[in-house]
Amino acid sequence: MVRDPADVAVSQYHQWKFRMTDRKKTINNYPPAGADVSLYDFVMMPSCGLPKIIDFMNEWARELGQIRNLMVIRYEDLRANPKEMLKRVLEFIGTPAKEAELQEAVQFASVDNMRALEQKRVFWLSGRRMLAKDRNNPNTYKVRRAKVGGYRDDFTPEQLAVIDSVVANRLLPG
Repeated sequence: MVRDPADVAVSQYHQWKFRMTDRKKTINNYPPAGADVSLYDFVMMPSCGLPKIIDFMNEWARELGQIRNLMVIRYEDLRANPKEMLKRVLEFIGTPAKEAELQEAVQFASVDNMRALEQKRVFWLSGRRMLAKDRNNPNTYKVRRAKVGGYRDDFTPEQLAVIDSVVANRLLPG
């Protein structure tokens, strides 16, 4: 699955700031715990932000032709039409589902339901990766906004121009 790299970078910022262990921050070359890094500065950091995400996506894009059985799905398409995309994925992996099964799966996995289940701590046995660090702060939840293009809400027009330029100039077409 691929997603707009600017949305990925914003999500990664919240993951780093509120959810990531200190050990993982070190391993991934992210700023250390407690570092005073703004969202924009994080997104623009070559070591962990948009440039690194785009480089990663470009490496995958260069190798796609080498993989025989591959299905690429866009996060944006999944959000726009979850049932149809799930149907396509299940057919691709050889496990087609009935209409009622698709509907039930989509309903269960909806953002609203996942958020509600996370707030109720239903997934606590999955470890801390499924627990909000601060139940009063929506940015600490695993299921945060799930908004396509949501990064546009977080930056000034000048910052958006720089972000969009980085994506346009660095991300391989396709």
